[in-house]
Amino acid sequence: MISNRIAAALLLSTALTSTLSADLVAQSPRHVRHVLPVGYATVEGSSFVGGPFGRLPTRWMGMYGPSTLGVDHPVRILGVRYRPDGAVNSTTAGNYQFTLDLSTSARTTATWRRRFDDNHGADRTRVFSGTIQRPPASSVGSPSPFALSVFFHQPFEWDPACGPLVFDYNMTAGSRIASTFDFVNATAGPDAVSFHGAANSATSEVTDLGALVVELVLDTETAPGDLLANAGSTGNFLPWGSPDTSYRVQDIHGAVALGFDGRTRIHSLAWRVDESATFVGASYDCRITMSTTSTVPGSPSLTFASNHGVDEKVVFDGHLTAPAVTGPTSSGARPFELVCPLDEAFEYNPALGNLVVDVQVRSHNTPSTTRWDSVAVAAEPVGRVYASGGPGTWSLPTATTVGQNVHVLGIVGEPMPTLPATDDDRLGNDSLVAPFSRSSARSMFLYPPSAVATSRPIWIEHLAFRPNGVNGDFEPATWACTIDLSESAVATGPLSNTFDANHGARRTRVFDGKFSVPFLAGGRSPAEFPIVVKLDSAFYWDPGSGPLVLDIRVTDRVGSNSRFDSRNNGGMFRISANDANATTATANNSNVLVVRLGGYGAGNPLAEEYGSGCAGSNGLPRCYTDALPRLPSSGLELLLVDGPAISAAFVMLGLTEASVPLDSFGLPGCTGLNNRELGSILTFTSPFGEGALALPLPDAPELVGVALQQQWAGVDPAANATGISFSNGQRLVLSR
Repeated sequence: MISNRIAAALLLSTALTSTLSADLVAQSPRHVRHVLPVGYATVEGSSFVGGPFGRLPTRWMGMYGPSTLGVDHPVRILGVRYRPDGAVNSTTAGNYQFTLDLSTSARTTATWRRRFDDNHGADRTRVFSGTIQRPPASSVGSPSPFALSVFFHQPFEWDPACGPLVFDYNMTAGSRIASTFDFVNATAGPDAVSFHGAANSATSEVTDLGALVVELVLDTETAPGDLLANAGSTGNFLPWGSPDTSYRVQDIHGAVALGFDGRTRIHSLAWRVDESATFVGASYDCRITMSTTSTVPGSPSLTFASNHGVDEKVVFDGHLTAPAVTGPTSSGARPFELVCPLDEAFEYNPALGNLVVDVQVRSHNTPSTTRWDSVAVAAEPVGRVYASGGPGTWSLPTATTVGQNVHVLGIVGEPMPTLPATDDDRLGNDSLVAPFSRSSARSMFLYPPSAVATSRPIWIEHLAFRPNGVNGDFEPATWACTIDLSESAVATGPLSNTFDANHGARRTRVFDGKFSVPFLAGGRSPAEFPIVVKLDSAFYWDPGSGPLVLDIRVTDRVGSNSRFDSRNNGGMFRISANDANATTATANNSNVLVVRLGGYGAGNPLAEEYGSGCAGSNGLPRCYTDALPRLPSSGLELLLVDGPAISAAFVMLGLTEASVPLDSFGLPGCTGLNNRELGSILTFTSPFGEGALALPLPDAPELVGVALQQQWAGVDPAANATGISFSNGQRLVLSR
């Protein structure tokens, strides 16, 4: 998530491609620090290398495997920092001229190629091109401070579930400074590899098994929002700096004071030590609960539960470690050093109420009191109640004190706006089948900036839709399609009937493949968007630069043509044609799909029906699933409908498809649709001819891309001479 002031700085930097000076680095926004490889924030690396900044000219590539991040959610990177090796006493000033490309590799750190470009992924992005100044630095211990900073012209979003992070430096000129940088070699365990060659070279010459220690500058917002780069007005002990053995602290942050707008999926919370304090480090056994509340921050109830909203959710429960922080400092607000990656992300919409963060500390080993950066309740729309004392205080239902100060909170997350924003948690006023009702169709939708509830630039990695919600159940289906996104060349509607005339210069093919929708029961919450498409590549949309164009071509459909939720009118527009290859629309109106720019999952699991069954006493049996085969899953069920009532039924599971006519076995019109490599499992149907079999899926990366086939056979004397009816088949392609 990116605030207006950060976005403005990034866009200005891109437009000017200017030199980043030490002054600009010093004025950079405060951030959450996250060190790669995980665990080396306060630990000296096992080795040292010159790295890209110690070799001129050179091309240097580093690949960091997903495990080096230490969390499993996407992070938005605004810049990186490096530190000299701890054995270096001092370094002199200098400068470097270079380009830096980042991407998510389709390879692993064990299957990298000597040809540099072969290691890049489809999201390769040039995040920096220019010159940085290197300030002089003196070692003040081991490890050294992160002294060399590279702030990006545009942010880069890395989802570790999608593959390793690639840094590709092409150093072309600058001061040759004899120095070495902190490095962790392969024997110390990092899932990483580095290799380099001559500047502008296509292939590498030398390999270093391991990685530079790097500090990621992660996109951060604050509560209160005006304290992103400024220290709070005061300091406070609770909950991280108190000598009490157990306590509970509940903070309420007014939505109007937050540093962001629009629905946001929060991945991590963070706190920072007061600018005048020194902290020796600590470990906490704690639980953190979040919710959206209507409670006024200035008038909280002393009953903790009364301040929570209906979406109350435990987001962390375990041990949290805070690193030591040296000080004091006179440079203003510090980075957020204590970072808590949430066990479960929390989706928060400021339009629905205020934010509650409820910290319950069961025990800790804090050796001394330390003030953490805070703000006075009277100065901001915030509130606090707490209970503090002996063992068990953490579980008290009632607070003992109304607090005077509230910690400044760092929030790491990603915007997930709904278009239009008015339909974020309510259904639109219409329903739409275009373009998903046909096997060949094209629809284009235009969403103006006024349709989104945030002015922040958005990295779009998923598109999510929802059923209409009026027409009952949403039947399973699979679509093959392409999706293009752009910032429109049309400032306002209506759209031109010529499809391509509406696209802007940044038109990008973000998806080319298939996605499935399982059986979805009617009566779902309108806040849910269960139909999720993971894009092949992310799209960067700045609402301030113009409307968003969504161009969908459906080239095949298997299954239902259920209706999708839509909005008619509201400054949005659509054109469509019943041909995926159409260049000119046959319909032009203002009915658009309601879509959320955000979702979940690293891929698109498929549940695709194929073949046909043979009828029995209850009609034509059909198999499907109640969810997509996403890894891991404990609740996925294989389902049968319209099978024989109160009867034995077999689920036949295979790894390969088949098409074996069974007429010669007394089963006219029946076909075996998989080779049953995994066998057959007996179950029984209900009085309505329904069958179910649980299929738990483990968290096993090696299963990604594996295809399973299911087909049902039911004992049904009325079906044929053999007394067995068969369903159609379904192909399940597993993904995260």
